[in-house]
Amino acid sequence: MERTRMEYSLQQPLHRAEKVMRVERVTFTYVGERMPILHECSITIMQGSVHLVVGRNGSGKSTLCKLLAGLMHTHDGDLSGHIGWYESEDQAVTQEVNEDEQWTTSNRSNVCLPPELSPVIGYIGGDASQQFVIGVVEDELAFGPENMGVDAAEIGHRIDAQLAALSMEPYRHAKVEKLSGGQQQRIAAASVWTMEPDVLIVDDAWSHLDAEGRRLFAASLYKWMYPNGERSATRTLWMTVPRLDAEDWQHPIWQHATCWQLDNGKLQKYKPDGTTSRVDMSAARGSEAEAVYPGSAQVRKLPVHVVLDAVSVRYSHGTEALRGVTAEVRGGQGILLTGANGAGKSTLFRVLTGALRGYRGSVLFNEHELRMMKAEPLAQYVGYAPQQAYASFITDQVWKECMAVWDSLDLAQQSSSLNACSLLEPALSTLSAKEWCHQQLVKLELLQEADRHPLDCSLSAQRKLSLFIATAHAPALILLDEPTAGLDLEAALDIISWCDRARANGAAVVVATHDTLWTALTEGNSEWLNWNMHEGILRV
Repeated sequence: MERTRMEYSLQQPLHRAEKVMRVERVTFTYVGERMPILHECSITIMQGSVHLVVGRNGSGKSTLCKLLAGLMHTHDGDLSGHIGWYESEDQAVTQEVNEDEQWTTSNRSNVCLPPELSPVIGYIGGDASQQFVIGVVEDELAFGPENMGVDAAEIGHRIDAQLAALSMEPYRHAKVEKLSGGQQQRIAAASVWTMEPDVLIVDDAWSHLDAEGRRLFAASLYKWMYPNGERSATRTLWMTVPRLDAEDWQHPIWQHATCWQLDNGKLQKYKPDGTTSRVDMSAARGSEAEAVYPGSAQVRKLPVHVVLDAVSVRYSHGTEALRGVTAEVRGGQGILLTGANGAGKSTLFRVLTGALRGYRGSVLFNEHELRMMKAEPLAQYVGYAPQQAYASFITDQVWKECMAVWDSLDLAQQSSSLNACSLLEPALSTLSAKEWCHQQLVKLELLQEADRHPLDCSLSAQRKLSLFIATAHAPALILLDEPTAGLDLEAALDIISWCDRARANGAAVVVATHDTLWTALTEGNSEWLNWNMHEGILRV
């Protein structure tokens, strides 16, 4: 197979001729890997078309997105096949290959466009924080068009329009690091839309938004596809998701989408059934979930009773994130914490973990004021997995992360304050560090990933590792921030089932989420409470 140099252009096109992207038998293998992540993928992407790709975590969706966007380099891996933009004079180009993979195309669409005529491609990834370069909302939105030489007045108009479309006007001068995860995702999208790209590639940005954020995002997509209200679109959308919910199909833009599934490196047509928004929780692999997260489902018999009384938090930039929050948390309870992006959920978690102590009011943790507790004794009780899994990692290797967990458990075991309780499972406490880590990674199904950098693993693997790091010491209070965001159905159900087991074993489990899969868990289940945050006010 002829090798192709991975060179792409994001230059602005000089005219609006009909453009077609052809992906011909593309196979891609990352450096150091034996098996390709993509295998013989072929597709034609017509100008003005909408493509939706569903696939499990680690199936290659992000790899294909980055190849289409021109974000891969020769040092990233080995590419065979061809990806290129062509100018089409008719509509004879097919959008897929037939069963024997013989490519069909018009004789008049075989002239590859030179770089200066390639369309402007915008890319929105699932991790918004990786897209920011300046740090202030307004500057982020201006960065792209400024580098394209767009007039300053026009840039201002585009910024105004995008902030209004995504209901982010009050945050124009805010620092992006102070925004919630969903708000960051909206700004990341807006920073691409201000460039007015011809092609938009959205890699799992959808699952990090709340219901209102998704509605606004879909409306912005539709307006971008049809900027002047024309009947036929001239812009092209490629979007990936790990799973599909029935609610996601309410907006008209999806009615014109061609759906694909990426499985075992192969791209094939897919017909969604729209049923995953209400899943029978018996589908969760209950018996296996306990094995997937070793040790952490066995909660130590430490009591946990948290009482929040009129807790308020105001950040230095003026935002009042919590307003008189009053609530109570006990062991054995499961709590779903819902609310719009920026409602204060993450701030509440910062208070409960002891990371934010400048609050007003009182937080009693087992009758001790939390702000007065030292970090070490508090860490005995609390386990926290952040919204971005990578924030849990401190080393450059999965194996080293597991060894770091062993070291922290061993150190805590030697603490005189913990002599009365064993942090390590009895069956494992006699093992060496190497033997213990080997067993943990086998149970996590991550042994094959042991030598990899955690960030090179799939999102489901990263979340497994993050949850293990947070709960290996069997905490009595478990705080999980968006633990199933971006996960495929099977991986999400594993985490949901494990959380219910941890609660049944005596832990207090608080889950901040927008994921509708959790609704099935709480319906008719008195052991799970629904809390809702709205503009810093908690409704229990």
